[in-house]
Amino acid sequence: MNLEQLHELARLHRLETSYYDGLGTHRRPSPEAILRVLEALGAPVSNPRNLEEAIRLRRHAEATRPIEPVAAKWGQSPLELTLNLPSPWPDGLLRLEVFLEEGGTRPYDFAPSDLEGVGWLEVEGRGYERRRLRIGDDLPCGYHRLRFEAAGVVGETLVIAAPEQAYATRRPPGWGTFAPLYALRSRRSWGAGDLSDLKRFIDWTGGLGGNLVATLPLFAAFLDEPFSPSPYMPVSRLFWNEFYLDPTRAPGWAECRKAAELVDSPAFRKDLEIARSREMVDYRSEMRLKRRVLEYLMDHAFATPGLVTELEAFEGERPEVLNYARFRALAERNPTGWRSWPDRLVGGDLRETDVDPKKVNYHRFAQWATQRQVDDLLAFAGSRGMGLYLDLPLGVHPDGYDVWRHRESFAAGVSGGAPPDGFFTEGQDWGFPPLHPEKERARGYPYLRATLRHLMRHCDLVRIDHAMSLQRLFWVPWGAPATEGVYVYYPTEELFALVVLESHRQQCVVVGEDLGTVTPEVRRSMEERGIRRMYVGQFEFSLGGPSPLHPVPRRVVASLNTHDTPTAAGFWYGDDVDLRVELGLLGPEPADWEREGRRRVIEALLRHFGVEGDSEDARARLAVLRGWLGFLAKSEAEHVLVSVEDLLGERRPQNVPGTDAEKPNWRRKTSRCFDDYSRDPDLLEILGEVDRPRRAGQMRGVEG
Repeated sequence: MNLEQLHELARLHRLETSYYDGLGTHRRPSPEAILRVLEALGAPVSNPRNLEEAIRLRRHAEATRPIEPVAAKWGQSPLELTLNLPSPWPDGLLRLEVFLEEGGTRPYDFAPSDLEGVGWLEVEGRGYERRRLRIGDDLPCGYHRLRFEAAGVVGETLVIAAPEQAYATRRPPGWGTFAPLYALRSRRSWGAGDLSDLKRFIDWTGGLGGNLVATLPLFAAFLDEPFSPSPYMPVSRLFWNEFYLDPTRAPGWAECRKAAELVDSPAFRKDLEIARSREMVDYRSEMRLKRRVLEYLMDHAFATPGLVTELEAFEGERPEVLNYARFRALAERNPTGWRSWPDRLVGGDLRETDVDPKKVNYHRFAQWATQRQVDDLLAFAGSRGMGLYLDLPLGVHPDGYDVWRHRESFAAGVSGGAPPDGFFTEGQDWGFPPLHPEKERARGYPYLRATLRHLMRHCDLVRIDHAMSLQRLFWVPWGAPATEGVYVYYPTEELFALVVLESHRQQCVVVGEDLGTVTPEVRRSMEERGIRRMYVGQFEFSLGGPSPLHPVPRRVVASLNTHDTPTAAGFWYGDDVDLRVELGLLGPEPADWEREGRRRVIEALLRHFGVEGDSEDARARLAVLRGWLGFLAKSEAEHVLVSVEDLLGERRPQNVPGTDAEKPNWRRKTSRCFDDYSRDPDLLEILGEVDRPRRAGQMRGVEG
């Protein structure tokens, strides 16, 4: 294999042939890994001896493409386009036409002298000249189609005209609470928290002065076979998880006698009490329990003309619901994953006769009923001046609906992941197929637009998981270790333009998860485009200065931790270090260094907040927690998030990244019931200490 040719082909496909990992180690993926990633991108490299031909084809495709398929335009800045035409450049006028999204067209004529020459390329004996043109008109924000014709060459592109910066809320800076919804148990819930519990949680937080509530993604999940409860590996990012539905508020509950009789039966009540008493969420059994009731409610709904009319109106607004319901029904019949289905079904030709109509109706009903409760939740939050903060997971389940239905948007044969760093010395393979940067782009980003639009319509702040993916993503070939991953670059300007435009259309603030290995270019782009960053206290220490804590910037969401890090108590006691040793991620000597570093951090926090005691002192831990939260509350952060688990002193994490069977991720309920801790005077006092400086900061902002 000619390595020089391989690296040239990789460069043409926007791959990195070397990089520095999170440990600062310079790495070069193997030639085999680069070939596998090139193949996933669609390069003709099944025979490595044909690299020269693959390079020729790629160069020819780039040279003969008259215009890029997508262009980003920002605010009042002119639209810049580069045209690529055979040399010599035609003498006549160049005619362009922009077809506006809202209707109407705008024609433009350019003389050759109006265009700036930016390059010349010869491919297979034919010359191609590249020239740049600028359209200075203030195109309205939106998705527009541009078409041009010159000397018999026709080209089209999608113009994403976005405001200069993402949407900024008029809501004053404040604070909020965070809890995974499944963990938010109450005496009335059916084993795990549901949307009614989230409504009460919002009401409680607002009553204490907060104006924001955050939780984990609420998207559809596989909760039977295949079993995958992770909110970051959803079946779809376009549909809801009915696990969070409250059956007692579902359509027809008050009238459906069968549902009431089932819930009142001794056997059901016994199962319900068992579900409530479990320390961990048992998704399979609790979903089966809930589904029995929902199926009775479904039968009642489809026998009630008024409810049928409402459901059909919902499906009229969301026509993809029926296809999703059929997919879920077929997946229940064939739980081995859609890739093992017959060819016709794999190809997307799913017919009514392929599925059990009752199962289809269940999923139709479940989506409609859940959407009603989500809408009610948002209306209630809005009436209280509260905002909802949700996550956009980076990936979706490889056997899920989105990959089956929109497979042209995803790359096959590879998984998203991350290179080695201090926590995962062997790198990470996250198991989901990454978006294909070229195929999704060539189609105008329909899947990504739909995903952003759906989530942003249903929250006030959205956190983009792994914001680095707006620039590049680490692709790991199937079966290869994560150390053999390759970075693939994405069209950064276009992706930022998509995010910014949709944020304005849905009036949703955007937060980028910029933790871990993040390039300076991405953070600069986030700042330039008004995307808020994250400040996570556990990563913000500076032991050599006058304060052990880095100052908190203004346009951030500040918290002590995230769902992927230790709780405040777990961090205090060093449980995360012990866990990494247990998992084989740290050897004895590095673990000793980590423990010594943590000891120094704890001592610095004790001194900084004037607390007597040590790391074994529970009262000292609580005093430092109050001081640390107070530090965030007094800062200029736009939002401060307080984790309920920190207030309760929980030590076990919700998720240990990189593990699944080893640890019960995404299942831990809070140790205390919401009905109890929501009235706890000590807990309320801590939140009052957060609220007062936040309110004072709002007043200073008004006076300023």
